[in-house]
Amino acid sequence: HEHEKRKKKQYMVQVGEFTEGVPRELANILLSIPDVKTINKGDTTIFAVGNFDDLPAAVRRQIKLEQEGYEGSIVQSDNKGNITKVPPTEVAEALKIIQTEDYGNEEVQIKAEPVEEDLVYRVQLGAFSRKISPEVFKGIPNVFYVLGEDGLYRYMAGSFSDPKKAAKARIEYIAQGFDGAFVVALEHGKRLPLSKAGGTKAKNVKKDTRGFSMNQGKVKFKVQIGAYKKQVPTDVLEKFMQLGKVQSRAAEDGYTKYVIGEFDDIQSAENYKEQIISKGFEGAFVVGEFNGKIISVQEAKELLK
Repeated sequence: HEHEKRKKKQYMVQVGEFTEGVPRELANILLSIPDVKTINKGDTTIFAVGNFDDLPAAVRRQIKLEQEGYEGSIVQSDNKGNITKVPPTEVAEALKIIQTEDYGNEEVQIKAEPVEEDLVYRVQLGAFSRKISPEVFKGIPNVFYVLGEDGLYRYMAGSFSDPKKAAKARIEYIAQGFDGAFVVALEHGKRLPLSKAGGTKAKNVKKDTRGFSMNQGKVKFKVQIGAYKKQVPTDVLEKFMQLGKVQSRAAEDGYTKYVIGEFDDIQSAENYKEQIISKGFEGAFVVGEFNGKIISVQEAKELLK
């Protein structure tokens, strides 16, 4: 049934919305919330907390956030990812439901839940001067970015209460090529040196600026000679076989991309592309590759900065 396939409305508490870069202090405050996430819509970044199937649960989370000093409004997302504010009348109805559940019909304030004092640990994967394709972060859960006022896109992953788990995740991410990954400890909106946060020694904390944050050996340049959703046409397949060593890479959009060659620098790839064009592949162009995932040349250059 069509209506069963449709995703239900999800409710969240929006705690921030920015059309320009997010001020560092404010970003740190919002990232101190363990279950915060960022939703990027064009130039707008929304910070939202939780993911609730019913409105009263979202209102409870909003109350708890307000007790912790965060102002928030209830928003809902539909099956297309559109985010809209929930009308105040609906929020008021949800509040009545909560009061009835907690206290019967008594007109009393909703009890404050104890505020958690725990530190939040996150792993910063890198800081880049442009947005990076999700393909680069494939296999890493809960990746999001925050655009700072300095114009850098800081990509982070995870939310940990245990520094050992955060450190373990960091090691896994380094193994995947994010050499500059480091653990960030946040408490009440302040970044702490990990030595004070019970983590590793302070000397292991990297500066939070643009730098060599990637394993550059994992960034390669190749020449793309075709992309097909179904089988490669027979005549094209014959041309591929004449070239030899054509590799296939599955892409997110359902296409399989066919590439050839492997180079550490773009100029060598460009020279090779000209050879490939001379062999009848007029549409050949240079692409980047990171961890076996095809990315744009611009992204590959960014990862090599």
